Formats: sequence, C-alpha cells, structure tokens
Amino acid sequence: EAAPGEDCHGVWSMWVGGDLKQTVDGPRMENEFSGLLDNGNFYAANSYEHPETKERIVWGWVKEDELTLKRRETKGWTGYLSLPREVFLLNIHNVLGALQTPLSDIPSLKVSKNQGGSGSQTVQTLGIRPQRNMASLRSSKPRTWLNLAEPMGRLTTPASASWELEAVVRVSPRHHRVGFHLHHNHNLSKRTSVFFKPSEESIRVGRSHSNNESDITKDDVHGPFTLFRLEQAGAAVWEKLHLRIFADGDVLEVFANERFALSTVVYADGFDSAGVSWFAEGGNDEGVVFESISLWDDMG
Repeated sequence: EAAPGEDCHGVWSMWVGGDLKQTVDGPRMENEFSGLLDNGNFYAANSYEHPETKERIVWGWVKEDELTLKRRETKGWTGYLSLPREVFLLNIHNVLGALQTPLSDIPSLKVSKNQGGSGSQTVQTLGIRPQRNMASLRSSKPRTWLNLAEPMGRLTTPASASWELEAVVRVSPRHHRVGFHLHHNHNLSKRTSVFFKPSEESIRVGRSHSNNESDITKDDVHGPFTLFRLEQAGAAVWEKLHLRIFADGDVLEVFANERFALSTVVYADGFDSAGVSWFAEGGNDEGVVFESISLWDDMG
C-alpha cells in the first residue's frame, strides 16, 4: 500500500517487507524497511498486477506545482500521467558498503550478513524500473557513444521532444558531479542538469537555468541515492551508475540502478534549447567515465 510522504515534492513511500506479529489489538504487519516510489512531483499512485507477467505495475500523476494559477488557467489543463513502472523486491548481493552512509543508517535497506569471512552483505530494497515493454516505443536503433573520457562534450540535439537516454557511468567517490545537461542552448546559458553527486549521495535535477520566466518555480528536485562497494572475484569495486532518462515535452522522468525514480516537469524555451551534453566534474583524471550512452529520439 502506498501512502503520501511528508516531503514538499510529493514523495511517496511504499512498505516493502515485514512479518505478521500478534499484538493486543490483533495481528499486525511489522514493517522492516520501505522505499520511495518517486522523489519528484509524483502524486496519487495506482497499481495493478499484470495478468500475464504478474508484474506489479504502478503509475501516478505528475503535478505542475511550478506554475501559477494564472498560467494553469491560461493553459486550460495541468498535469500528466507518469510512465508506468514496475515495482519489485530488489536483492543486491556481496555488498561491502556505500559511498558515505553506513548501510545500517539507510532506512530503505534491509541488510543481512553473508556467511564466510569476507564481510559482505546482502541488501534488499524497493526495486523500481520503467515497465519493460516501454522499449516498444523505440522507433529505431539508437545513436550510441562509447568510452567518453573528456570532462564535457555535446552529444546531439534530439529529433523531437520525446526521447529516451540510457547511460552506464563509472563514478569515483572523488567526482564532484557526473551527469547530463539537457534542453540546453549553444552556450549552456539555458539548460537543465541531471546529475549524481557522490558527496551528497543524491541525484538532482537542476532547473534554475531552464528558462527566463520569473513566475515559474525553478528550484532543484532531488532524492537520496548511493552507489555500493561490491565484492567481485575477491576484489572490491564500485557499482556503476545506470541512468535512464525519459523526456516527453515538459515531462522529465529519471531512473537509476532499478531502485530510484524521479518525475518532474521542466519548461524549456523551444527547440533552440534542446541540446544534450555530458559532463564529469572532479575525479582527478579517472579516465573513461561514460562507458556507454544510447539515445532514442522520436519516440513513439
């Protein structure tokens, strides 16, 4: 069962796991851990079980709190349905730790110690990802970029206002920010930035330069996210950042590592502000950062 959180951006939480306990008031479920359905303007979640795949599919309403009442009345409508996403119990094995916060201090995790002397643990949390058949909206093969090591570069201008970007990024704890500038003009004076900040263990959508309209709210939207240190073949390695970003007109939805979702709206200034670029700040010359980037534009 989903319930609205207390965050001003409309964060929704979901109970994930627990045991049935007998109390003086009768049997009750004891909550072990929970997760966030969405870290943005996501409201009124609904779900159903897919009759064939048995997946639990959730969708919600993406609010437009950024607009004044006058602007909403001028438009004549407000808000959008989110993309459908699947929620599930995600198991991550051989976890040694996180970037900054001890695993035991992250409320969205259930942590179990593994047998043996390695000190690794198994982490359980709320899994969330775009519904799998969203891939059917990809009308053609993607444009792809591999092994980008420069600190910044322009990718392209999508052919339409509806597109999907998928990236695998190798992040170091020494990086300051790693991500993408979206909806930008030729000199980046207008832009929206989607980035991961390791020191804050958060993914942010920076909207302060998205347009020049004084009566549109343009504060950052963000949510907690960390990467795990994993044991692989006897060595400790950092988990890679897997980003999926969907743009459809004013709507922007961000997913990461099948355990993070953020839905928001961005009011860009037309096709002249439609560029997509990557950037990596800090890291002390880490070498290849963006291992792969794929872009499907002109989505169905």
